[in-house]
Amino acid sequence: MLKAYKSSNPRYKYVTLCSFQGTIYAFACDTGDTDQPVENGGDNIVFNVLALNPSSQSDAMDWSGFRPVSFPTTLRPVGMSLIEVDAQAIASKIAPEQTSFRVVSDDTYLYIFRQSKAKTLLVNRLLPSVEVDPKTNTKRYTVSPAWEVRYRDSGKVDIPANDKDMQSYTNADSKPFLSPTIELYFVKDVEEGKFNVVLINGATAQRWHIFKPSKNHGEMVHYSLLKNGDAIFDLTDQELDDNGFIQPTDTFKLQRSSEDLPLQFSPATTLATLREPLTTANGETLTSQKGVRLALAQVVENQAKKQMAFLDIGVSVDGQLNSFPAAFELKPIAPANYAFDFDQYAYVSLPNNDGSLAIHGSFRFKVWVKPKKLPQASTVIIGDDKWGGDFYNCSAV
Repeated sequence: MLKAYKSSNPRYKYVTLCSFQGTIYAFACDTGDTDQPVENGGDNIVFNVLALNPSSQSDAMDWSGFRPVSFPTTLRPVGMSLIEVDAQAIASKIAPEQTSFRVVSDDTYLYIFRQSKAKTLLVNRLLPSVEVDPKTNTKRYTVSPAWEVRYRDSGKVDIPANDKDMQSYTNADSKPFLSPTIELYFVKDVEEGKFNVVLINGATAQRWHIFKPSKNHGEMVHYSLLKNGDAIFDLTDQELDDNGFIQPTDTFKLQRSSEDLPLQFSPATTLATLREPLTTANGETLTSQKGVRLALAQVVENQAKKQMAFLDIGVSVDGQLNSFPAAFELKPIAPANYAFDFDQYAYVSLPNNDGSLAIHGSFRFKVWVKPKKLPQASTVIIGDDKWGGDFYNCSAV
């Protein structure tokens, strides 16, 4: 799936990938040609779709090509459905910055999170679509603002114009109500795109989790926000301070030997499913889902060296994360107590004495492989002595 672009003209920056309904979407910031840079680069997000074609000789030929993402022209502060302003009128203060951004999919919509010039977060709910030309049978992909439900005559989310005003996706002129850009005004001091977002689908609720370093990079700031149906952000369970701002759900430090470690770069998050092996009565090995965990990785500075910190965080059925302590005391990860280092022709062979390696039923072999260089041809990693095992021979290409 490799697609290369010339490094002499770094037009596409801050590339990020996202899977939507099983299709890979690549997003980037189009900075324009080197001779003619784009002035509104923060809004100039483009996308590329990996439209796999079984008849192609290479997956690299199946990318659709970069096309611009369509954004709405209005902006609304989160939780304030009565307020909606022209984004261009306040572009000098709340326009998106040209920096790294995040894309999240719930397989119904795509959500783009961007940093604003006010150092807050801007969120857009977008809908990917595809049209097929009946003459050429070619596909044309688009990513545009999703529609939202409002009252047909008033154009408001919560207030009807009269008793007969009804909710609809379109107004009286049959024009759709487009979801505006949402500003998370309480997420403050976002710098250089240093934040991350994850959507957790719990058994009983969905929640957004936003992580960002504090202004002085001494703490990690965490917001947990409910996602409820058509409402991107449901703030009914949030508490406000005296100024009407939502406070962080958690703030915590990362420490080593009780010393605070400054946070560097953006945090990274991913969800992992814990699986427990089970053995059936006939000897087959199965796995059952035991739970979901959130892995958070953060680069820290320790004794003038940049090191990677990992946090393993539990997830509850309502999408909430386990409570955080005021500080995490980090411990070094011990190296593996065994490993093999192969040269070009080395291998390990295990003798099958008296059927000691006889396999009964299904089994799973797990191994981490780190090639020192890419092989020129297929390289057998696991196989029998004749390099022809039908059901447990695997190769790296």
